[in-house]
Amino acid sequence: MRTLLALTLAVALTPAACGQDAARAVVEKAVQAHGGAALDKYPAGKAKAKGTIILQGTEFPFTSDLTYQMPGKARTTFEVVIMNIRRTVTYVATGERIAAFAGGLAQELPPPQVEEMKTALYVQNLTRLTPLLHDKRYKLAAAGEKDVEGKPAVGVAVSADGHKDVRLYFDRQSDLLVAVERPGFDALGKPIEHVEIYGGYREANGLKYPSKTLIKQGGKRYLESETVEFKPLEKSDPREFQLNPS
Repeated sequence: MRTLLALTLAVALTPAACGQDAARAVVEKAVQAHGGAALDKYPAGKAKAKGTIILQGTEFPFTSDLTYQMPGKARTTFEVVIMNIRRTVTYVATGERIAAFAGGLAQELPPPQVEEMKTALYVQNLTRLTPLLHDKRYKLAAAGEKDVEGKPAVGVAVSADGHKDVRLYFDRQSDLLVAVERPGFDALGKPIEHVEIYGGYREANGLKYPSKTLIKQGGKRYLESETVEFKPLEKSDPREFQLNPS
């Protein structure tokens, strides 16, 4: 009886194990494509970007200035031009705490926006790739194949307790990360499918990073950005993440 039970369990678990092994192999190749050891050497960085965001059917130009320290810390300042008026908002995230400031004044964020920012920070750490191999909290599974911008890509599903599943897609030829799919919230706080598509890879200090990002929400174009400056860092200044507007 015990032998039969053990055999039954082995047969039942084999497909899942194979799927995990295949997914891990995909991530291992992606780690090498993105810079290998440099990924762990530079868990922090600074980046400047420019682009357009679509709000209520209208495109608005923006610039952004990001400082981050993975896992869990980021400071982003957005400057958006709306009706010829420049509006600046700064977001600071330190783990579970999220703060926002507009014109130097603290802003109260609705719960969906807070959740969206926490999810974005969580996903940013996943896209470093090496945590997927070293952190046992993350469970990997094969997510099939699909075309991303007309090119074949292979998917890896990532799950972890307390987080919704995220799917990462890697280019079949280059092994570079080309798309992320996850649940999210739109500007009105409604749940929506959030997709990020990456391209225009460049290199800095041995790291390969996408210089262009297209974000779609609900299948519609929501934001396009281009990274114009990127500096990998071994550690960011902790003062960058103080929960104040300065």
